[in-house]
Amino acid sequence: MKLDNQKDENSNFWIAYADLMAGLLFVFILLVGAIVVKYVLTQSDLKLLKGDIEAQEQALKLNSIELSKRENAIKEFMQKLESEKNKNLALEEINSIFNEKLEELNLALQNAGDALDDVDRLNLELNTTLQNKDELIASLQESISKKDKDYGLLLSDLNSTKERIKSLSGIRLKVITTLKEKLGNSIKIDMDSGAISLPSSVLFDTNSFALKDSARFDLRRTLSTYFDILLSDEIRPNIDRITIEGHTDSVGNYLYNLELSQKRAYEVMKFIYSFYKNPELQKYLIASGRSFNDLIYKDGKEDNDASRRIEIKFSISNKAAMKEIEQILEQNNR
Repeated sequence: MKLDNQKDENSNFWIAYADLMAGLLFVFILLVGAIVVKYVLTQSDLKLLKGDIEAQEQALKLNSIELSKRENAIKEFMQKLESEKNKNLALEEINSIFNEKLEELNLALQNAGDALDDVDRLNLELNTTLQNKDELIASLQESISKKDKDYGLLLSDLNSTKERIKSLSGIRLKVITTLKEKLGNSIKIDMDSGAISLPSSVLFDTNSFALKDSARFDLRRTLSTYFDILLSDEIRPNIDRITIEGHTDSVGNYLYNLELSQKRAYEVMKFIYSFYKNPELQKYLIASGRSFNDLIYKDGKEDNDASRRIEIKFSISNKAAMKEIEQILEQNNR
């Protein structure tokens, strides 16, 4: 059960890790998309402004042509005036025609000046628009740079925590290897979890929870070695719990077997405290009855002898690593 919980925790971590990476990638894509959209809009605005300026320049050219025509008309008028003078035309008629032409010329010059003012105004608007677009692009680039930096820090923290979690697996493997070396083949050791299994038939009589005298010597020797390894200075800081579990077969009702398994586990615990005097042990050691919740099967059938057993198992603490992950996620969400 403990191993399954640890596998679920590892699975949940990788799922959370994958979700986080996907979320950061999505934010990065959104920012890049925003820059592209702003750039396209800027290009569109520039094209419109350029079109307006070209139209004003075309109007100015037309005004210049019109002005040139007016000048030619004035020249023609002066030539006509000379001609009319020669014909003795009245001076008032000449002045009237001259003033009329002069007024038309002034109006044309005024229109040309207005056109130049429009061109200056459009140039000012264009420069202002370009400046605003540049500031927006610079702001987006700064935001993306900050996100890249935050992502790098987050990735570094996650990699560090991942290495810490990997080291926990290495500690478990080291403990199991050491137990195997010290205990040899004298006792059954689960190479995946490091749990040791003690047959109930060796420890107790049928339907009894009193520990056999014949089992005490070997049990004391085995458990002394077991606890010496787990409570060593190198291993103990990583131990979360040491559990003595009592198990029965499925013969009889559940509550009877639950009480019997609990009493047997407690009896083993009392025996351990009778000879193992390290005060650190009480911080970790607990006793639990499992009844027939965890039967052992052989060839598809319940193995009654194997099911009746005492298991002593340990769990490695991953609380520090999980706390680091929570702190990293909290900092990223601020």
